[in-house]
Amino acid sequence: MRHVLRVAILLVGLGALVSCAHTRAASPSVKEGFESEPINSAFWTCFRPENEFKITDEQARSGKSSLRLTIRKLPLFEHLQAPETILKAATTCMAALTKEEAKQYLNDESERAELRELKKQSPHFTDDIYYGFSLLIPRNSAPLGDFNRMVLAQWKLQREKPLPPDSPTYDSPFLAIRVTGGFFHIMLTVKAALKDDATQAPSDCRVLLAFTQETPPNHASPLNLMDPEGCESRLNYDLNQGQPAPPKTLKINRMAYLPNPWDAHGKASWIDLIFHIKSGEKGEVDLWANGKLIAKATGWIGYEGIDHAEDLQYFKVGPYRDPAGYDTIIYLDNLARGHSYDEVDPGKF
Repeated sequence: MRHVLRVAILLVGLGALVSCAHTRAASPSVKEGFESEPINSAFWTCFRPENEFKITDEQARSGKSSLRLTIRKLPLFEHLQAPETILKAATTCMAALTKEEAKQYLNDESERAELRELKKQSPHFTDDIYYGFSLLIPRNSAPLGDFNRMVLAQWKLQREKPLPPDSPTYDSPFLAIRVTGGFFHIMLTVKAALKDDATQAPSDCRVLLAFTQETPPNHASPLNLMDPEGCESRLNYDLNQGQPAPPKTLKINRMAYLPNPWDAHGKASWIDLIFHIKSGEKGEVDLWANGKLIAKATGWIGYEGIDHAEDLQYFKVGPYRDPAGYDTIIYLDNLARGHSYDEVDPGKF
């Protein structure tokens, strides 16, 4: 009997060890009000010749200051036109990236001023996590009728193991805040049912999660909150004919329109945003703006059919755009990552 008891205790101990070995520590909660330097080390800035990051008292959601993220109208990595100090910072940043990241970074033909989540502390792809922050977007930073790509914040998949050969890469963010033609909206990206005509590989399907009540450019009327979960390309193009794949694995319930970042005269105002994100097969995204529940998505959040057992996700906030002939400035305040709504509420800093 004593021998049986000893074996049972040993098995329980081994089970505990195995359980611990597969338990990943929860991502630490983070709060940053941008009142002084340095910025919380859970986030980092990547300097490039076209960008600038500065804590400033020009604007503030609360307290005395915010973070100003600027893209200047400079040619991407045009060394002769960039100050020496910025080039040195950009070189330092490049050294922190993997070879593949650096290759994409140098050849992406885009302009960026992004505050990035430190990947060592980023959540697991299927973790239950909340983010909150406040944005102020001057109207001339996202001009009406300008259809350059403009992403203001994004959540991306960070793969920890290689995919099989010839697998789609799915590099688009699975959740992103965008401004297209001056129209403010938020999109989910999932795998499309239809294949790309040229490659016959599954293509991205971008689905509108939330949007403002104003009529988008090149549309005759405002979008309806009850519109179905269809694939869309940029809002200046016709709707794609695809649907999320397989059908009905993504369900969106829109309760209200997003607040418009600008009034009728183009004056910008702060918007408080809170995201509750749980990715994967039984996923969920909840979105609040200025304290009001805007939309809820359930089902496959991310790219269906990919084994995400070891994958991470990471967050970036700040303008990411096609090259343009004007400056883009975004103000960011009251940034938080945590495990509940109250923990990340921008109104409680």
